[in-house]
Amino acid sequence: MGGNGWQLVSGAGDVPASAYSSRISSRISTIYSTIPSFAIKQQVYFVAGGTTADVGSVDASTSITVGSATGPATLRATYLRGGTLIIRAASHVVVKPNGTDAAASRVTKLTFSGTPIGQLDLNDNDLVVQSTSASVAADFSTIIARIQTARNGATRWAGNGIASSTAAADPNQLMGLAAILNDNGHGGPIYTTFDGFAVDTSSILIKYTLMGDLNLNGRIDSDDYFLIDRGFSNGIGSNQYYNGDIDYNGVINADDYSYIDRAFAMQVIAAQGDRQTLGGIAAVPEPSTVALLTFLSPLLARRRRLA
Repeated sequence: MGGNGWQLVSGAGDVPASAYSSRISSRISTIYSTIPSFAIKQQVYFVAGGTTADVGSVDASTSITVGSATGPATLRATYLRGGTLIIRAASHVVVKPNGTDAAASRVTKLTFSGTPIGQLDLNDNDLVVQSTSASVAADFSTIIARIQTARNGATRWAGNGIASSTAAADPNQLMGLAAILNDNGHGGPIYTTFDGFAVDTSSILIKYTLMGDLNLNGRIDSDDYFLIDRGFSNGIGSNQYYNGDIDYNGVINADDYSYIDRAFAMQVIAAQGDRQTLGGIAAVPEPSTVALLTFLSPLLARRRRLA
């Protein structure tokens, strides 16, 4: 056995697991944390308390656990896919900025354990939580609660829970995380595929998008206005964002209509090539932008009265 703790085992037979498994296990996080582009693919992936792992993609069919009883940990990855994602107390999981379907994450369950709760920072990426029919209602409720804590942090979208640093950096507060249950309310799914993943009525969809994009198609259109008007008339139900509760406060009111109207207006401005972009590069609109907003406001108000 060398001074680094590794042991060379030679012979005609197989190398016994006892000769290497514990040593590899004790060093694996350190090895991975020094290779930011390294792709993890294994059954169980664990980032020990007091450590940071900066890696490429993580595929772990059973579980991904970040942090332990000894303390919090940090994981930075290009995406997370596999079984249960467990974020221990005060631990952080960061999905590196990308924004494409290729960087979307998918897990079967998302668990925050211990206090203070940790943080999952999606940046500008999407997440699918593929639950089961037996647990999807409880899982969705937990996810909404974790989105609320992140959105209502000292800096919007930067609190503990399910956060987005990209949305937090938007001075116009147009972007955020939209979470819906993939159930159209009539026994069928809203989508059968989402970001390239097969999804069903037990899928929970979380998308980085314009606040007001209720059906998660990436834009504000008449379908979104139909959904918020229907939700205002009939109540938000359990699928609250999809039905128009854009700020996740449990009611549909003028604030939600303000969000969708602003997002729609800025979408129009971006399409016209104005310097003000959807990402919120400039916090103060140009005079031409103000004029267009002024022009659009009565049209949007009239649209709601006629709906």
